[in-house]
Amino acid sequence: MKRILFSLLLAAAPIVLRGEELPWLWPIAGRSAGEEIRCAPQQYLAREQNFEHLYIGGGADDRIVAPADGTVNSFGFVYCHSQTYMVSFTADAARPLEEQLKELAAEADRNRFDPACITGSISLRLTDGRKIHLTGIRFDRYFKTGERIERGQVLGRLHRSYHALPGLSLAIAVSTAAGTPDDPMTPFGLRTSFITPKAQVIREHLTAEEAAEDFAKIMAVLREAYPSLDDVVTTEQLEAFEREVTDSIAAGVRRDRFYRHLQRLQALVHDTHLCLYPDEHRPRSGRMPQLFFGWFGDTCLVTMARREEAEQVGRRIVRVFDMTADSARRNVLSKMGGYDCAVESVAEEQLAFASTMVENDRYDQSFEFADGERRTFRGVRAAGAVTEFTGTYLGYMNRNRHRGGCELRTLDDSTAYLGLSTFELDEVAADRIVGFIDSLARAAVPNLIVDLRNNGGGEVKVLNRILACLLEAPSRNKGAMQVVPKRGGYASFAGCCLNYTPEMELFGHYEPLPDGRGFFSREDCEPVLPDSTVQYRGRLYVLTDAGSCSAATIFPAEILRNHRGVIVGRETATAYHFMTALKFADIRLPHSGFQFRVPLVRCIYDTTRNERIPYGRGVLPDYPVALTWHELFEAPDSILHYAQQLIVDGRYLEGEDPFAANDAAPQAHHWWRAVVFLLLAAMVVAAVDIAARRRNRRRREGAKPNA
Repeated sequence: MKRILFSLLLAAAPIVLRGEELPWLWPIAGRSAGEEIRCAPQQYLAREQNFEHLYIGGGADDRIVAPADGTVNSFGFVYCHSQTYMVSFTADAARPLEEQLKELAAEADRNRFDPACITGSISLRLTDGRKIHLTGIRFDRYFKTGERIERGQVLGRLHRSYHALPGLSLAIAVSTAAGTPDDPMTPFGLRTSFITPKAQVIREHLTAEEAAEDFAKIMAVLREAYPSLDDVVTTEQLEAFEREVTDSIAAGVRRDRFYRHLQRLQALVHDTHLCLYPDEHRPRSGRMPQLFFGWFGDTCLVTMARREEAEQVGRRIVRVFDMTADSARRNVLSKMGGYDCAVESVAEEQLAFASTMVENDRYDQSFEFADGERRTFRGVRAAGAVTEFTGTYLGYMNRNRHRGGCELRTLDDSTAYLGLSTFELDEVAADRIVGFIDSLARAAVPNLIVDLRNNGGGEVKVLNRILACLLEAPSRNKGAMQVVPKRGGYASFAGCCLNYTPEMELFGHYEPLPDGRGFFSREDCEPVLPDSTVQYRGRLYVLTDAGSCSAATIFPAEILRNHRGVIVGRETATAYHFMTALKFADIRLPHSGFQFRVPLVRCIYDTTRNERIPYGRGVLPDYPVALTWHELFEAPDSILHYAQQLIVDGRYLEGEDPFAANDAAPQAHHWWRAVVFLLLAAMVVAAVDIAARRRNRRRREGAKPNA
């Protein structure tokens, strides 16, 4: 979906700077302060909270300039592993910088780096001792340490700053003379979200009042701002949950217990785009359970174990602690979110490999097996290395995860493979993909496998550009629009929303819905049109699974809706008919500090309903592949192998287009609406004509002379 900028909030008010200091110059030449902010302090990048960096975006030709006068404190290349850890590389003044950057990129595999994110970095020391750190620059030349830099001096061109932030960006950080993090926003005249670091005291217990306030805030946000609440939970279910939690925290609650309540709330309001961020302050014990187990259908099995207990793998479990296996299954499901509406694939996958439960902080476990044996397995200290266990599901989880976000290759003379790990791709990567598709079209390669497994989505612009090369006609989905409950004025944001204020109007251009229940826009909802120059006309086999979310659901939805190819694998995590996404409120609960990302826009893809696409489900495959223990832990690529076998067997689109009747319905079945409309119109015209004649007759009679 299209990127949302935060400059409205962050540039909303002028800031008084230190003394007579000039506002710093915005480091993207020719841009205004606050323009194209990608991430500000206190927001998240992926699942990592950003405390001190200001990330701003731009294009490959944008020049980076010095924000203030200073001297070069450091200069070179860096790779940022995380917000708090980076590796630096010395730059050689005697050799071209581009040549050095290419050499570092060539070593990326050995060092486990993303080569695209090895970049230039420079720090400028100001006269007051502060330092400005700029990362994400392709330098024009070498800069010596101690060299004087003037405000506005060109340093280079925009590059890529961080692997978790797709596209080109510049990371700005500031440190005090003492070396502690400082505010990167106020010096530019921006309203800041930076919080001066201090020793955070995490209390293990919340008072009844604190817990009640935190819980009430997130419930109020969901009811006021989350537009799809009625699709995922009934009023009765939500109220019952609210009563239960309110009663349980009435005397206060431990912080970890309160987090578990929030996990259950996320599971109750399950949505692929609703996120409860991890508890960053949860103590790490360094311990692990000896056995891992999961459900395949109704059967609970030991799926993997420490090598010392290898003989336990495959045993059927009938009781977990004091619960039946079925009760334990329901317990796992009560804390499981990350799927839309009635989607089933995510629960199936999570139950299979991510449902292991432990008894206490020591990671002890007690089981009763189907043969009647009862055993307790004590947790152990472990590093979590693969070699410590009988198997691992990491191979399954890493399906279709490619460096750079995509992989283009031929499997044989008749089949090509396009693996897309994400739709967060830059223009160069998109050009490469389009060029690959064009080469397949020119060579008349008959089959193309498009792999969207474990693809979390991304930019609709990239999505549509690739689709345009594959669709043979304009997309046929109907009723696409974006819906919100309010244009703005979300009172529930007070005291807890990091990126919007209660008085802000977020959706001013949205129009009222006819039923008065919200507002809508059709912006960016136009059909995808075929590319006029690049058009692949061979057979399409699209691979999906429970990790196919957001844009990676829209892609197979378009292929299905246009009867353009077949879907192979498993149901997508995002629903077919709509998703809730586009804009997000970052909610931080004031006492516990836990954070939610709440989606604000209901994005309707298609209003068509039939048996092929049951309402509330994801995109269902034409050729489903059952999830098995063998696939998870021995890592054969079952879905890809099945797609290849379908090609060998010549199996493709079977039966009639399931949407043909829906698309013909307005002409074939609803002609009577036009007839009724015309009859009603004729009746209205006749009534008006009769009334006019009566009025004229009365006027004539009133004008006759008395007898």
